[in-house]
Formats: sequence, C-alpha cells, structure tokens
Amino acid sequence: MNSTPPSAAKSQVHSDASLLPAIAISRGDRWQVYHRLRELDIPAYCLPEGILRADIATPAAALQVRSVVFQVTAPRWELVELLERCWRIR
Repeated sequence: MNSTPPSAAKSQVHSDASLLPAIAISRGDRWQVYHRLRELDIPAYCLPEGILRADIATPAAALQVRSVVFQVTAPRWELVELLERCWRIR
C-alpha cells in the first residue's frame, strides 16, 4: 500500500490546494475513504500529518470524491432520506 505520494504525483498537487475545502474525517473513516478512492482509480494519499489528499483530474472524479466523503461523513438520517428519494424517482 502506497500511502505517500510518489515523486511523479507531487507535481499534481497544486499550490492552490489550500483553496480546496477541508473536511474533518476521523482516522478510521479516512482510511475507508482512501481505499474506496483507490478502488475507483482516483489517486489518493495519506500524508504523515494525517491529511488525505486526492488528485481530482475530471469532473466525474470530483463527484466520486464528494460521494465517497458524503457516504462516510453524513448523518444516518440524511443517508436514509437520500435513499428514500432515490426509491421514489421513476
């Protein structure tokens, strides 16, 4: 498991990364998000400071990252509500 970015990927981390939203995720959930992003072929790295970074290259990847983080951080009632809305869509 590669939890730190390879040297080639370091160039993909932009200097404007501080403009990206920071989301507090527990350590266990962070690893769950990391592994799910890797399954989706989205480069993700857990840095020594406890920060999870993802290289988002496409709008689809951005939506996938948002979805994965939402699934882990949203309260249960919100996930249930979303699921019920999906069931009502025809």
